[in-house]
Amino acid sequence: MALGVTMRTPLYVATVCTSVLAFTVLVASVVGDLIVSSRGDAFLGPLGHAALGSMFLGIFAWLGTYLGARYSAPYQRSDRLIRAVSLAFIAIGVLLSLPIQTHAVRLDMPSASYVSSGVDWGSVLLPLGSLVLLVAIPFVVTRVLAIVLAKVALP
Repeated sequence: MALGVTMRTPLYVATVCTSVLAFTVLVASVVGDLIVSSRGDAFLGPLGHAALGSMFLGIFAWLGTYLGARYSAPYQRSDRLIRAVSLAFIAIGVLLSLPIQTHAVRLDMPSASYVSSGVDWGSVLLPLGSLVLLVAIPFVVTRVLAIVLAKVALP
């Protein structure tokens, strides 16, 4: 404990913050689905989907938050960082839980490429890129908040 600041381990920072994120996504998704749903027996469907989604998101967000806290200096991993990252994750969780309605029409047309390869790279790279983003966004949020809060706290 230096200068009245309790330093936390990266494990503690990641666990607390992503628990808040997973809980926020779970609650916001269930509430949103129940508001949209007109059936009375539709509780298990939204609850199951929200639980799976929040667990999936939580695992990768935990990894990103852990790595972000791990690469932060020990004096930067304070309770203020946990509160700031948790608040940022609440905002991100609510935004992720909002329903997205599109009116797009997809037309299946053959591509105009001259060389035909056996692999559809878009279908391979999109999920991998999504997983990388699920880790990179919490990493960046944690690192930026740790640096900003350390600068504000220092005289």
